[in-house]
Amino acid sequence: MSDDLQTLAQRVRFSRLRRGWSQAFLANEAELSPQTISNVEADYTFPQVRTIINLAEALDTTPEYLINGDNKDWHADLALLEQRKIGARWVEQDGRLRIDPSGSETDLGVARDTLVRQLHEAVIRKAIAFADIAIRLDNATGWQGIAAASRRFSDGVKGPTEEIPEHLGKIYDAILELGSFLEQDLRLQRDPLQSADPLDPDVHRALSDLIRTAAPWLRRFPTIRELDDETAAFLTRRDLLSPATEIIEAANAEKLVSSADKDIVVALVQAAERSSEFQGQKAATRSVHTVRNLVYASASAVALFLSGAVASDFSTKSALIEHAGSFLAAAEEQITHLAADLPGDIRIAFSKLLEEIKRLRSP
Repeated sequence: MSDDLQTLAQRVRFSRLRRGWSQAFLANEAELSPQTISNVEADYTFPQVRTIINLAEALDTTPEYLINGDNKDWHADLALLEQRKIGARWVEQDGRLRIDPSGSETDLGVARDTLVRQLHEAVIRKAIAFADIAIRLDNATGWQGIAAASRRFSDGVKGPTEEIPEHLGKIYDAILELGSFLEQDLRLQRDPLQSADPLDPDVHRALSDLIRTAAPWLRRFPTIRELDDETAAFLTRRDLLSPATEIIEAANAEKLVSSADKDIVVALVQAAERSSEFQGQKAATRSVHTVRNLVYASASAVALFLSGAVASDFSTKSALIEHAGSFLAAAEEQITHLAADLPGDIRIAFSKLLEEIKRLRSP
């Protein structure tokens, strides 16, 4: 008997999801408690033999499959792909995928801290003050996009402190953009012979003051602290920025993601291209992994559907499956490039999924 609990847990979860069952429904079918199903799928415990037999009978499979993974196919490899925290997470909404702006429950506790509230008030004041400056600056050569970044940051922080956890991802992405502009200014001050002019001292001071105040305040939230540390630890190949841009553009063209979410990702790529220093490197990592998460979420949804599909007519599928399938087919070349350093079995699974999508879409 294998002691690979995670594999057994994933097989139970995959077998349940491909049937569209909830944990409570599987518990009823298997004559087990909902807590037992939850524990098995969360890897908290290795089930007893009787439990495995009940699960296998309810899921119309064999105990051997649940234990050893016999007959496991590529659908499961993709359906069980987990999005990484290092990139923004994509969630389903109204037949599309959207960037999830929320943080974790522990972030709410931080938001209620008195000092965090006081710092938040200062961040709002400085964000509003710089937003007016950024609008005037946006027309200058080399500074296009700074007004949009400032607006995204201001919109994210201007609500009550208790609402900040709902917008942490948006705020983090915006401050990476603003940080890349500050790094650009420092570079221009060292090398004034470039095409763009450095900021006036007062403007530089306002931008620097905003980031110096906002960055430590933002890192008080556990979600951002973990995300920022992990993002800073990665070095992303800069040759992936171009395919990442093409992939997010294709997702928007195929109506899988909104223009607003596309603009967030594109702005991060531009921040990475603007600066190769610390904030630019973090923006590169964040943008590439956000796009990878989008590919993961799309492939997972389509693979899960196809694992139990009978009809091959895309018009009978949900809007999300239709949009995701069209997106994956349209961006095949760029996705292959982006997935080049993934494990071999996942690359093979992606290849098989793309072949299946093209077969189903052919006349």
